[in-house]
Amino acid sequence: MENVNINDVHRRENEEKLREAAASGDLDAIKSLVRKGVDINSQNIINHWTALHWACKRGHKSIVAYLLKEGANPSITTLNRETCWQLCSDPNFSVPFTGKPEFCNISSDNNNNSFEQSFVPHYLAHPIFPYAKQNSTDQHDDYSIDEFQNDYGKRSKMSNLSMEREFCNASSLPSSELVLRVKLENESDFIEVDFQDRNTLTFKQLFEILCNEFKIEKSSMKKLRKLPNTIVRNDRDVRRLSDFQELELVLVPAETIPFVENTPR
Repeated sequence: MENVNINDVHRRENEEKLREAAASGDLDAIKSLVRKGVDINSQNIINHWTALHWACKRGHKSIVAYLLKEGANPSITTLNRETCWQLCSDPNFSVPFTGKPEFCNISSDNNNNSFEQSFVPHYLAHPIFPYAKQNSTDQHDDYSIDEFQNDYGKRSKMSNLSMEREFCNASSLPSSELVLRVKLENESDFIEVDFQDRNTLTFKQLFEILCNEFKIEKSSMKKLRKLPNTIVRNDRDVRRLSDFQELELVLVPAETIPFVENTPR
């Protein structure tokens, strides 16, 4: 039994979806597939058509402009040795792209012609229902090539500006700040304690700040418990604390001799 590579199957399916979108005029679908890395110059295994061939055949100018911008190769030929421009019903369709009209290539190979006429891709033989969304994407074809390119450039600049703003906002956030919820043993209420820089916070600093917050002597502190049942002992344990971690101060019983376990000197 022949082994089937799932990745190859998915790749071929996406390539066929790209050609289908070019034939139906769905620019949004084309952009989505290109962003996923689908080969823009992939050819149908039977007739050797590319997405650019279908866009030219159907007269979708904005899609042709986008495909060329993304690296589509107009010199690729079909099984009948036709370039994308030679499939256009209007020879002047190629002028904005090549600067000259292109005329249909009439092949003398009758066998190829008859095969080309008899082969109909599945997405043409069984077209999808013309949803309103598709009608809206066809409006792209009313643009001139200059308008399309200018519009694409503006959107690209706006996208870059948005990314820069997000980066600036993210960099201004106090990401190094640490907030801990702390309470005394046998107490039910927590308080939130802020630490300016979690990266430099040590066990000794944490210990001293908490003693100051609760107005207790260092000698009264027996241990610091990370709830529910973990003792914080050193700097390494402190670095593992996360925001809103709950801590509990365990005090030495009043009737015993003060003894501080794990208390920094």
